[in-house]
Amino acid sequence: MRRNGFTLVELMVTVAIVAILAAIAIPNFLTAITRAKEAGVKSNAHTVHVVAENFMVMAGQYPGSIGTTVGEVSGGTDNHSITGGDDIKTPPFPSNALLCPHKGYKNPFDETEPGIDTGPTPTDPVLGCVYYWGLTEVGGDPISSGEGGYFYQIEGVGSQGDVIIRLPQQ
Repeated sequence: MRRNGFTLVELMVTVAIVAILAAIAIPNFLTAITRAKEAGVKSNAHTVHVVAENFMVMAGQYPGSIGTTVGEVSGGTDNHSITGGDDIKTPPFPSNALLCPHKGYKNPFDETEPGIDTGPTPTDPVLGCVYYWGLTEVGGDPISSGEGGYFYQIEGVGSQGDVIIRLPQQ
């Protein structure tokens, strides 16, 4: 007798194996997506940190907000700021932005929401947004060695927790 196909048992075993593999793989895939978005928030916070450091080198101090220009701080005519203006919170950024105007600096969780804003962080923060705080007093905080003081703060809002970078007053 010659067989021309698979038996029902063979097909059921194959489907069961595929279902077990899918049950293992799909949750891991969804977790990887969330981790990638969290990494995007950390990357955006680090980018704002690097841009704020660049601003500090150009102007001699950190900016008070995302729209503060180098010229406002140093007394010159340089109109560069972090985003090119306080009301500009999503790309594309203008040419006077210290963030690359042609590269996307988007909110990794929701691209329709702002990717950067001026802090302090609101009571209902936007998930994925990075807030740049101007000079803020922090008292008795372990990050500042328990001494307190004034800091410029960058805070990225993630689903697993916030990313906080503090820059000391110069």
